[in-house]
Amino acid sequence: MQKKLSIVARVIVERKLGTIQRIEPLSHTNNIVCCVTTSQGQYVVKEIVDPTVDAFQEKQILNNFPRENWFRPILHVQLLASRGASLVIAPYVKGESFDKVLSRGSYSLEQANFWAKDLNRMFCRLKTIPVEGFGRPRNHRAPSFRSWTAFLNWYLESQRKKGPRLAEMRYQRLRRVFERLVLSLDDQVRTPTLVAADVNARNFLVVQLDNRLQMIHMPVIWHGDPALPYGEMMIHLHDTSVASKLLELVDYPMWRIHFYAAFSAYVILAFAERFVSTPLNKVTPWGGRRTLLQLLDEHLDML
Repeated sequence: MQKKLSIVARVIVERKLGTIQRIEPLSHTNNIVCCVTTSQGQYVVKEIVDPTVDAFQEKQILNNFPRENWFRPILHVQLLASRGASLVIAPYVKGESFDKVLSRGSYSLEQANFWAKDLNRMFCRLKTIPVEGFGRPRNHRAPSFRSWTAFLNWYLESQRKKGPRLAEMRYQRLRRVFERLVLSLDDQVRTPTLVAADVNARNFLVVQLDNRLQMIHMPVIWHGDPALPYGEMMIHLHDTSVASKLLELVDYPMWRIHFYAAFSAYVILAFAERFVSTPLNKVTPWGGRRTLLQLLDEHLDML
């Protein structure tokens, strides 16, 4: 059954944007995401119920890029205290989710190169924002971890607890690789940068007007290694010419890319164990064809 915007959300939208004329669902997730047409135009309206998503922080970050089309701005964020949720209003842009485009595979090498450059520009722009501390900021406070690997160690352990079946299958292997790389990571990642830590293809839109990519959601924000999103992208873009073109733009050692690819595959699988009915050995990335376990193992083999 499709979730609907709450009455409270509708009232706020009408106060700010005029009379609602039409509401169309845009996605089927834990959160409610709709295209809302009002007397003033079309908007994306989200009711975010996921407690790990900080829309206020995302808006604060996006305020750094007021004229850059790679990021969809957030016009308004408001807590819905009675529902334990937050309301987000953003401009509506016509286009198609990146994962759907990737799944069809009907794009040219030139277009793949264009998208790879878009992704690289986004990741490079984000890391220009000054941050303090390693880890995940909470309630506008800087994270408290003194090193990147201290945070990764804590986070990996939290994923082990969240996905016990996955842990039996792959945790020890990933843990051994991580422990072997700790000193090298600490040596190369001495200063944190702003990192988009969930860059799955559903968080990007292929804009209908000019086929460029636009980041439309930044649900997880960390302070850490700027190589992380490139590694995660190797999972979401596997076996595509976009991945190959993106790697041509990477200026980080490949061992970091392979580690973050394996790490990201594990995190996605831990999520899948809790929220997806598909058996773990059959779970694929959104828009992908090969299983996450296969991809995890392949990147670990490279280390």
